[in-house]
Amino acid sequence: MRRALGVVLLVVVSCGSPKKGAWRPGPGDDLPQPARTVLVPRPEAETEAAGGFRVVVVLDPLSRQIELGLRVRTGHVDDPPGKEGLAHLVEHLVFELRPAGPGTPSFEERLQSIATGVNATVDLEATHYVASASRALAPRVAEILADIPRHATCAHIDRRVFEREREVVRNELHLRGDVTSYTLRDALTAAAYTTDHPYRRVSHTSASLDAITWEDVCDFLKARYRPAEMFLVLGGGVQMTRLAPLLAPFDPIAVEAPAPVPAVPEMAAVRARLKVEADVDDDLVMLVWPLPGRYSPDGIAGRTIAAWLGGALARAERKGRIGASRVGVFGGPRAPYMVATVERGDESADAILKIVVDVAGHLWDEIDSDNAFLVRQAAVRAIFDELVPESGRTRLLADYTQFDADGSLSSDVDRLGAMRRDDLAALTRRMITVDRASVVEVVAADGIAGKEPELRTGVAEPPGGTAVPDALGDELTQAWIDVSSFELGNGLEVVLAPTSFSPLVQARLVVPGGLADADNPAVPLYAALALAPPDDGPGVYGAAGLLLMSPLADYDVRVGAFSTTFEVSALGGWQDVVVWGLARLVRAGAYEPDDVARVLERA
Repeated sequence: MRRALGVVLLVVVSCGSPKKGAWRPGPGDDLPQPARTVLVPRPEAETEAAGGFRVVVVLDPLSRQIELGLRVRTGHVDDPPGKEGLAHLVEHLVFELRPAGPGTPSFEERLQSIATGVNATVDLEATHYVASASRALAPRVAEILADIPRHATCAHIDRRVFEREREVVRNELHLRGDVTSYTLRDALTAAAYTTDHPYRRVSHTSASLDAITWEDVCDFLKARYRPAEMFLVLGGGVQMTRLAPLLAPFDPIAVEAPAPVPAVPEMAAVRARLKVEADVDDDLVMLVWPLPGRYSPDGIAGRTIAAWLGGALARAERKGRIGASRVGVFGGPRAPYMVATVERGDESADAILKIVVDVAGHLWDEIDSDNAFLVRQAAVRAIFDELVPESGRTRLLADYTQFDADGSLSSDVDRLGAMRRDDLAALTRRMITVDRASVVEVVAADGIAGKEPELRTGVAEPPGGTAVPDALGDELTQAWIDVSSFELGNGLEVVLAPTSFSPLVQARLVVPGGLADADNPAVPLYAALALAPPDDGPGVYGAAGLLLMSPLADYDVRVGAFSTTFEVSALGGWQDVVVWGLARLVRAGAYEPDDVARVLERA
């Protein structure tokens, strides 16, 4: 086994321009405390095309790519009973639009010929079409996307593709899920929502897809794909002074008043007790509590409570008080729910419920007025951690536009500024109680039969293919960012790559050595998981390892064939702490075989 870390590359992505020769902590330096103030960018702007089509712009001046997202306010909640999967099937058929007539390239073929990325997603209340392109080609992508509000009707879709796309949807469901995932999903839905709640939807099935007709598709497009139910989100390297070419395809679209948005009732405790069998390794107890709406005044507080509860349960697990656990947030944006999943072991479901409620009752005991800023910083980090990647950014910002009363992520930032420890404690006491919980007991069993969609093949391809012209290759430019580098006194190379969009710092430590360097590939994997920064540094920097295990940071370890990567994401005010923690890995220089043995034993 290779014990020395060897040559190391550290990459830091920060929110400011790097300075050559910038100070970095040494092993004996008197280091400052992390900054309590976070400067959060407010990058959104809003405008309209000439006909009133709504456009949201998310600025990131350092990006050379533009992501265009078209949001349609419809999703699974609009599937008729017994025809679950209709919204998903319609999304597929929109890619078959041919406004110029039969024999011409389809909507998808035209996008694929010039875009660097194309995708679409369907959620409970939203369908999102997205494409990325260089600045030079973005206006042409905008012209193609505008075909959805202008031409999304059955008149521009070849009916012969209907059967084929229905089978594609069926096969997608087969590949993305299994019997267990469908069983647990439906059980959690029943535990979280009353029978008359709009989010109470069962999974697609072969029977529900078979029940969908061509006429259903046409009616759905006519009712749900109206321009008034759509808006455009532009992200990345958009220049406000050069918006006209991107908006021009949407200028002729006349927008009527949107239909009233159906109300989604606030979550009420269902208090269900369910037992299901599933193909899982261990018996589980899944505890379900309703949360405030994601974009309601208490929405970010509810998410914060879920995040800190996950950390508290992990600590309870290490003390042997509870089995392995995880906490997640699911459901729709206006009525989400939290699930705490715990390996049952020898405990009863009621005993586990009481332990989790007790842990939640002490969640904020160690937070006082002096360190309450940590909670707000953790929530800011969680928000921007999702927004850092350019790919998918328009989808997240479209959610704010569609569901937030103020229509922007700035409202979340404002709520965080008002977040107080006592308010979190009071909300925790109201949310996480024994009498508000639904309990799903999952019994481990093999070979459970369920309603997994049947995989079908051999659906005939409609006749008449089309030739798609090649993209103009010389117009495609690689997205790039300005970088600089310097070397620490110990020879460690640091590469700095700034971005103006996010207040986060991301640090990546790449170590030579991976799966190919050991006879047993499990050894370097578990060795990496056992490795953590030592805790003997000065002040708060001695707790760098603890930082990596808290909601203040996102810590990930990836072991490849020839290298191992340690990656940390935290707020910019913690930059020196993060760099210190990763540098301590280099200074430690080795991991101990006894530590690896303990990890292997637990695994």
